[in-house]
This record gives sequence, structure tokens and C-alpha cells, in this order.
Amino acid sequence: MMRTRLSLTGKACLMLTLALFTFASISAQNGCTDELACNFDPGAVTDDGSCTYDGIFLPTVVNAGPAVRACIGSEPENYYWADQACAETVVVADPFCIDPAGSWDSLCEGDYNDCIGCEDPQWYIPYDISNGLPAVEACSPPAGYYLAPDQNCMIDVVSSDSFCVRAMWDGLCQENYDLCSIGCLGNWFIPINVGSGPAIYGCNAPAGYFLPDQQCIQELLTVDDFCVSNSFDFACMQQYSDCLLGCTDGAWYLPYQVNVGLTPVFACSAPPLYYLADVNCLEEVEVALPGAATSQWNQAAQDLYTTCTLGCADAQYYIPYQIGVLPAVLSCTDPGLEYAAADQGCVQQIIAVNPDCLNTVWDEACQDAYTECALGCDNASWSVPLEENGGPAVLSCFVPDGYWVPNQECVTQIIALDNYCVETNWDAICQEDLEDCLVGCSDAEWYIPDCPGAGPALLACSQPTGYSAPASFECFVEVIGQDPFCTSEFGAWDSLCQEVYNDCADGCTYAFACNYDPNAIFDDGSCSGYPGCTDPTATNFDANATCDNGLCTYDGATSCPGDLDGNAVVNANDLLGFLAAFGASCP
Repeated sequence: MMRTRLSLTGKACLMLTLALFTFASISAQNGCTDELACNFDPGAVTDDGSCTYDGIFLPTVVNAGPAVRACIGSEPENYYWADQACAETVVVADPFCIDPAGSWDSLCEGDYNDCIGCEDPQWYIPYDISNGLPAVEACSPPAGYYLAPDQNCMIDVVSSDSFCVRAMWDGLCQENYDLCSIGCLGNWFIPINVGSGPAIYGCNAPAGYFLPDQQCIQELLTVDDFCVSNSFDFACMQQYSDCLLGCTDGAWYLPYQVNVGLTPVFACSAPPLYYLADVNCLEEVEVALPGAATSQWNQAAQDLYTTCTLGCADAQYYIPYQIGVLPAVLSCTDPGLEYAAADQGCVQQIIAVNPDCLNTVWDEACQDAYTECALGCDNASWSVPLEENGGPAVLSCFVPDGYWVPNQECVTQIIALDNYCVETNWDAICQEDLEDCLVGCSDAEWYIPDCPGAGPALLACSQPTGYSAPASFECFVEVIGQDPFCTSEFGAWDSLCQEVYNDCADGCTYAFACNYDPNAIFDDGSCSGYPGCTDPTATNFDANATCDNGLCTYDGATSCPGDLDGNAVVNANDLLGFLAAFGASCP
């Protein structure tokens, strides 16, 4: 009996096991068998109606197949994410449009388009690809969108990446579209000259356009499509400026200096080293030299710009002779007598730091900075020759030999009216004008104080009290050439000036001494030596001579009576030779 119970119990267990296995097998054969479904079960044999889908996808070409319900990522090739409300309306009303045995035909397409609102809806792209909006299929551009120029490329993008139309049109969507439609990663470009055209999307800046900040332009076009559909006008530029700079009056500025690595800039006000540009002329430069507005401002760009603004390509800066009266100028031609041609690099450097030198007046600070740049010192002065026709007036750090430093206002006034005085020669007219400016007459003379330190040497119309004319003008010139302090209105003819003058004026005044100094005014008792013919072979050899006087004669050297030096001419040298030998004892 026990065995029988055991046997019956074993059969029951076996039957239960077989039943469970059969139920499991049947369950394993049921599930979602649609490969397009999100919960597709590859092991299911029988579809149990549990399939779920993300949405409806439509074929990109009418009659290429039916609409399908599919999960994102499993949709068939060349299908795109549709407007779900309209697609659902169509397939519910006409199941043929989604039936696997049917097709998304022209009737389905027409009903779908009617739902959207027009016969032929188009694809539109959001201007701002960072705002989280998707591409849309619509009858007209929604706010913040523009019509995709290449609809075929749009279809390619949205059918290959449903994210672009289902979630948002991001940088990857734009990149894929750009590569398809224009062959590059595009950018928005805007005109340099406000109102000369609309914003344009492309690979390179068109003539007269530049590459702006992309985020600001995208934000601008989102709220004001006039800037891209009609013209990038003043209002557009104000909005762009406000986004980029925080002001609505941004403008273009150019660097004063060229070829130093600076670029034109768009700013609220002139940055240091820059000036406000003529935007029409800057546009002309950009048209001729694409990229000039956003790269180093070079000489070629400057030449084109000055040609536009001034009418020539080789305009130069000129600075006024007189300080504190006129500004520096940039001109195609010499502005006239009051100006001098300048070192261009130095002037650019000066006005870049101090624009008032160009816009207001060329003052002492401008001149000091200029001379420091051009000459290497900040205290250069105009010097004029002490003697008429001794050369032109010169601007220098040191007083040249034979020159002196007069009142600077008088000098600049004269050379401003008579460029000959600085370009060619300081002649009698220049000197007369200077003397007239300095002392009120045109025949002034130099005088030095009788007592050193009583004042500077003076140029005066008549002899001042306590002054005398220099005994040797040559020595006076030598003193002034060494020490301008001796004639400066802020200086004095002091003991040092007098000592230098005396050293020059004193010497041997005896004409028959070996060390005779024809420039000496006062004899200092230094005369020595006896000049004569020191050549023993000469007929007039003088054994007592201590220095040769160059008057030796030789037998047959001359047939001219009285020609003691044998040069075939009887002149002062012969007389001096005779006087030198006068009274000598002959062997």
C-alpha cells in the first residue's frame, strides 16, 4: 500500500510539473512581435497586443509606404517624426494611411497638410539654436524661425535624427544641415555699414560684411526678423550693440597706428589708441580687402581708407611749427607754410596716446613726445646759425656748431611763414625777421656783458649799458656753440662763458712768430720761434730759423724778380718772407 501511495504521489508531481512547463511555454510565445515597438520581444511568437510606441512617423516621400507607429531609433529609414496630433487625426480617420498593406498616399498627405493649415507646409529652423526649440513643419515661419533654404537637406536631417524635430534643433542638427546645404559649418554675417543689406547666413562673409558674435545675432533675429528678411538697419545694430557691449550706440573705431597688430574694433566709445571710423569708407575697405575689418589694420587697408576719406592713398601727417596754435593734420598735400612734414610713425604714436594733438591743438606735450620719439630727447629746440647763410634752422637735441637757440616762438613764427629758412638756408631775410621779432629791428648786433654774470649775451639794436661788442665774433660763435646757456634768456654770460671766450681770443698776436694766431685778439705773451727757410739746399736757407715759413727759394726756380717763394707770383707771402728775413746777417 505504501508503494502504491508513493506511486500515486509521484504521478501527481509529474502531472503538476508538466502543467507548469506547458503554461510557461505558452507564455513565452506571447508578447510584442513588432520590431518598431519600444517593447519588441524577439522571443515572442504570438503578439499579445502589448506593443507600445513613441509616436507616428511619416514617410519622407508620398506613396513610399504607410505611416508607422514606432519607437524612436527603430523607425524605418526615410521616415520622420510627424506632428503627432495631425498624424493621429489622419490615421484614425483613414486607417489605410497606416495599414501595413496600405500607403501614405496623396490623400493622406493632403489631409495631413490640411490639418497643419496649408497645402504645402515647409520646414523652418529656429534662429537661436540654444533656445531648446525643434525644427518645425509649418505653413509660415513661427516667431523666432526662418525658412530653411534647402528643404531637401532639411528632410535628410529630420529623417536621420528625429531629435532635431522631436526635441530641439541643436548644434549637431545645424551642422548636419549646413554640411548638406552649403558644404561647411555656416555663420551669420552682418554688414559693416548699417542698412546696406540684411543679415546673411553662409560659409564666408560677403563683400562688406563681417563675422559678429553669433549668440547675439541669433538672439536678435529671434525677436526681429526684419534684420534678416529686409535690412540690418540702425535698430538692428542698436540691439546687437546692446547685446554685445551693453550700449546701443556701438560704432567702429580704427587704430591710429598701422602694422602694429591692432585691429578695427566695434565698441561703445573710442578705446585708447583708436579713433571713430567713417563706416562708409570702412565698408569700401572691407569690400576690397575682405577681412580687413577683423584683422590687423595694415598699410594697404589704411591707404584704401584714406583714399576714400581724403581722396588719396599717400596722405601724411604734418605737424605745426608753432606749438599750441594748430593741431596736427592728415593731408594729401602740404597744408602750407605753417606745417612741416613729420616722421609718420612718431606722429601716429603720439596721437594714438593723445588724440588731442590731432583733434584740438599740437601743444608742448605733443611736441615733447614727438621729439623724444623722432630725435631721442624731450627738450629739442630750434637753433639758427649765428651768421647769415650759415645753414637752415634745425630742430635738434644739441646746438650744432655755429648755431644758437633764440626765443622759440620767434623762430617757429618765422619758419611757419618762410619755409626757406628751415628747408634751404637761414638767409638775410630770415635773420632780419628774427631780429625784428626778438628786439624790434632788423640790424641788431651781439653784445656781451662787461661783468661776467650780469646777464646773457644779447642781440640788441644798440649797445646796452654795461655791454660791449665781442672783440672776436669768431670766438663768440665758438662759445655759443659750446654753451647755449651763455645766450639763453634763462641763463647768463657767466665766468665760464668768459673763460672759454678768453681761451679763444688770447694767443700770439705777433705775425712773425712761429705760433702766430690770426684769431687771437689779445696777446698772451706766448709768442716764440723765428720763422724762415730751414732747408739747407735753398738759396735763402736761414740757419737761425726755428720753424719753416714755406718761403725757401732755389737757383733757377723762378725768373720773376721779387718772387721769393718761387710760385711765379709776387704777393703778400713774398713780402712776409722779406720782412722775416729783414736785418738778418748773411754769411
